[in-house]
Amino acid sequence: MITFIVALEGITQVISYQPLKTRSREEIKLQGFKILTKLKLTQSVPAAGVMFVKKQNGIISIDPVVWVRDIQTLFYETACASGTTAVALAEAVKTKNKFESVFSILQPSGKLLNVLIKIKKDTPDYAEIGGPVKILLRRKFYE
Repeated sequence: MITFIVALEGITQVISYQPLKTRSREEIKLQGFKILTKLKLTQSVPAAGVMFVKKQNGIISIDPVVWVRDIQTLFYETACASGTTAVALAEAVKTKNKFESVFSILQPSGKLLNVLIKIKKDTPDYAEIGGPVKILLRRKFYE
């Protein structure tokens, strides 16, 4: 199993290329929690995620599971910017690109997020993410 651990500010992401045996979101959450527990990330960091990565027909897609320690809650996300960035960083390391790359990563919502990774001295040095954001709840905003 190929796994990367990417520590970002505020969250540590585990990138797993192990194929999922289920499409059930609850079972994916449990599989992610087992990985986080085994790596002792459920208590050692404020937030941790597992990005289950699948590559098919040239498309990278993720199933993101995120644990938030202080509220003891596990989420299956419809999109995950930090996880997407971590996956792109792992992909940049795997492909050994020397300068910069753009990775488009399909979210469970069906939308693509694009990540630009710049490499300096064989190490990822910069990441920038962009893509559409859909507002799910329309509410009034107050000052």
